[in-house]
Amino acid sequence: MSTVIDIHPHVIASDTRRYPLSPLSGRQSDWSRERPVGFEGMIAAMDEAGVAKAALVQASTCYGHDNSYVAGAVAARPERFTGVFSVDVLQRDAPSASTTG
Repeated sequence: MSTVIDIHPHVIASDTRRYPLSPLSGRQSDWSRERPVGFEGMIAAMDEAGVAKAALVQASTCYGHDNSYVAGAVAARPERFTGVFSVDVLQRDAPSASTTG
């Protein structure tokens, strides 16, 4: 198996009912609207390109701080994916620096 790791792909769900759009800017990014790839499609593209693993980055330009789709992808294929998640540090219940480290 390849040792190539992609460190910054995004995945976009086709099911907007289960994963509703809520971009941070209020507007979905052009790339995510024009060229969305779900995690199953990402695995196919990875296999074709010889990529062993990927660190899926939360698409805040689609989902804001709702990490559900990336979390689901990582849970479904932990041998292929890890996640880079988004946290709204301005929320009252966000961890503070004194409690995280």
